[in-house]
Amino acid sequence: HNGFYPLGYPLLLKLLLGVGTPDRTGFWISHLASIAVLAAAWRIAVPLLPRARALLALAFVALHPLCFNYYSTAGVDPASMAFFLWGFVLALRALERDAERAPGGRRDPRVRWLALAAGILFGLSGLLRYHALVAGGLALAALVPAYRRLGPVAIAGAGMALAYSPQIALNAVLGLPPLYTN
Repeated sequence: HNGFYPLGYPLLLKLLLGVGTPDRTGFWISHLASIAVLAAAWRIAVPLLPRARALLALAFVALHPLCFNYYSTAGVDPASMAFFLWGFVLALRALERDAERAPGGRRDPRVRWLALAAGILFGLSGLLRYHALVAGGLALAALVPAYRRLGPVAIAGAGMALAYSPQIALNAVLGLPPLYTN
């Protein structure tokens, strides 16, 4: 850990270093994460928009200058965006499942697992770029009225804290504030 990035990016590089040099591995991470970003954007857009407009939205995301720059360089931003967007996809799916009732009028038990997975993805996004913790928290806060109960949001928040906990532990060992990254 070099102190420049939160703990997630150096760990991701080490995990995938078999792809080549750190720079080449960083490019692979960016390219694969970019595909995941586009897939998540499509998954979000399709239920909300007519197919032609969803395709236009996808083209906008793919060709947006900032995103295009992220996709074409070695860096952490596409991976953070991919984890965040897929967390949002799962949070929306949990919301859909929560609105549906299981047989017998009971709540669907998969809602808890989807909410937990969404929170973990939000936390992993923050482990790559700490700014994403704020975005994840805001996304969860925005979903509170939609869920009409705090259970799934609290579960997602716990998942987010769990996924970010390695950074908090490292900071404790180094004597730094819990959410500190350089």
